[in-house]
Amino acid sequence: MNTRFLTSVLLAIFFLFAPPFAMRHATAQDGAAPPNAPETGSDEDAEEELPADDAPAETDGADAGAGAASAEESESSAGDAAPETTPPAAEDETIAPPGHTVSYQPPADEAGTTHFILPPYFHERRGDVTTTVVFPLFARRTDAHDAQMLVGPYYQRRGAILRADVLFPVFWSFRGANSVTWVVPPVYSRTRAEGFDFGIAPLFFSGRTNNSVYTVIPELLTVAWANEDHAHTFAGPFWRIRDHENEDWGIFPVLWTSQHESFSRVISPLYLHFTSEENQSELTIVPPLLTYHRTTDTGAAYGVAPIFFHAHDRHGSALTIPPLVFHYSHEDDGSMRLVTPLFGYANTPTSSTFISWLYQRHRGVTELDSVAPLFFSMRDPREHSSTTVLPLLLSWHHESPAEVTTVIGGPLFVHVGETGRFDTYFTPLAAHYRNHERDRAGTWIFPNIEVSHTEQSQTFNIHPVLYETQARTHRHFVLAPLVWNFENERTDSATTIFAPLFWRFRNHDTVSQLAVNTYWHETRQGGVHSWEFHFFPLFAFGENAPGDTWWNVLYGLVGYQRQGSYAQMKLFYIPFQVDGPSASDPPSVAPAQTANDGVGTRFN
Repeated sequence: MNTRFLTSVLLAIFFLFAPPFAMRHATAQDGAAPPNAPETGSDEDAEEELPADDAPAETDGADAGAGAASAEESESSAGDAAPETTPPAAEDETIAPPGHTVSYQPPADEAGTTHFILPPYFHERRGDVTTTVVFPLFARRTDAHDAQMLVGPYYQRRGAILRADVLFPVFWSFRGANSVTWVVPPVYSRTRAEGFDFGIAPLFFSGRTNNSVYTVIPELLTVAWANEDHAHTFAGPFWRIRDHENEDWGIFPVLWTSQHESFSRVISPLYLHFTSEENQSELTIVPPLLTYHRTTDTGAAYGVAPIFFHAHDRHGSALTIPPLVFHYSHEDDGSMRLVTPLFGYANTPTSSTFISWLYQRHRGVTELDSVAPLFFSMRDPREHSSTTVLPLLLSWHHESPAEVTTVIGGPLFVHVGETGRFDTYFTPLAAHYRNHERDRAGTWIFPNIEVSHTEQSQTFNIHPVLYETQARTHRHFVLAPLVWNFENERTDSATTIFAPLFWRFRNHDTVSQLAVNTYWHETRQGGVHSWEFHFFPLFAFGENAPGDTWWNVLYGLVGYQRQGSYAQMKLFYIPFQVDGPSASDPPSVAPAQTANDGVGTRFN
């Protein structure tokens, strides 16, 4: 059905429950006023009750109904529908935006349009389109190219493009220019120029489109689809896939086969076969004994794993019997291998190897003689090196022109060295290192004794008590924590400590010494010799420069100092001048002496 026919049916349903309207008839030939023009009398009152602004609502509803029509009917009727008369421009200018419709408003009459409504009867003529509805029994719509009719469950359409007959719900028939579709549930059929579709739902479905076909049989678990290049078939446990010239098929889970351009294969629990066109090879395996046979363009191999293996090619052959620990092979270049339970022998153009339970021997680029696992002797004539190993004794010896390594009894004795460069010895109780290039050596004796020497020094340590080093430019001796003696000839300094009674520090031309409760300080700076002595806490005396002397008793209870012609006395910690310039012009006093209030002590 097209949109206008559907609209007419919906209007008839609405009129069945709406108040009857008077017949309105207007034609352009009779000189009637154009739609939406002002009228007088009862028509004017009707327009006041139903404003013309609501008139577009029906048009909107008709358009919405047109969108609900089926895609197939819309396409088929698109070419048949007669062109509609375009409203005058003046009419478009008077139409207001659509509002919310709360009651039915008949559309404004158009030129050449006739409406007749007498529920349940509805009749409309719009140009060459005639619609007649007797709700709910009958509906008919005709135009110049199409005729549609609905009588109860029966629908008929006769058009230039589409012909249809429907007896709902038992029969559907649609006949178009290029296709025919009919449905008698559960059977359906559709034919067209490019193919067909046929089915008996839900038992069988099949169809073809150009070069593509499909078949679905749900109760047989069967589905298949194919075209010129690809094909897929699944029928219960059977499956088949074709891709151009390549084909794979099987019966799950007992059979898999492949037939491709470059290879083929057959796989099943009792038989396996593989071929390769690229390698010109073929392999066949027959379980459960794993009997196999393999051929290539150069040779063949066969056997029963793990009992028997045989292989041969244009260069030689080989035979292996694992249960007998037997293997034999030979090649055209003279190589040979033989393995038995008692011995094994291998020979090549450049080497030979013999292995038995007692003795093992190899001759080639390297050499080996052994009585495993007791003794191993390995040699490399290229490097003039040799290695001897006694695994059970944790001992080995390696020697070459560049290095020597000896281990006896694991940790009992270890010697590591490079000829002419260094030697290192280790034992659980001692270790010794010697560098021949730099004339350095060191010895460690368990648990804490260390003796070492270099070209310029010698060291003896007993950690953490005694440390002694004698060198050309420095030396030290420490007997912790009592005796500390450090001397450095480059800085002309020395430190001597006999803790806690004696402390002596010398730095170039300054000496400071503390012994019990006596302190001595002496310095020579700029050719001036100064010294001081303290006997704590009783008295102190000293000389800041030749002729400048001072002394104190109990830090100034009684004291005296002289600097040049100036002299000062202290009595009960009160200083007063006894010689020199007047008190109004006192001589300058050395900052260090003034800072120490006459004591004269300087700690530089």
